[in-house]
Amino acid sequence: MYPGLQRYTLIASHTPVEITYQITEAGYFEHASYPDIDQRNSGISEYWESLSLGENYSFALYEPVAGFVMVDMAPVYEKSRAFYEASR
Repeated sequence: MYPGLQRYTLIASHTPVEITYQITEAGYFEHASYPDIDQRNSGISEYWESLSLGENYSFALYEPVAGFVMVDMAPVYEKSRAFYEASR
C-alpha cells in the first residue's frame, strides 16, 4: 500500500512546495497545518544538532493527496552532505 501511495502522490502532486517548519528539538520539526517531521533517527544527527532550537527550517513537501504528505528529502541530504564535508 505505502509504495503505491507514494507513486500516486508523486503523480497527483507534481512539484513539491517549500513549507517552513520550526525546530522544536534536534531532528524534530513542527508546523501548525502540516504533520510533524521526525528525523531524530535519520542518521544525520550531527547536522540536526548544528541547527538552533526555535529556528525555522524549510522542507519541500508534496501536497497532501489522499491524506498523505510526502517530504522530498533530496534538498535535506544535499545540505547535510555540505555540512559534513565542511566539518572534515
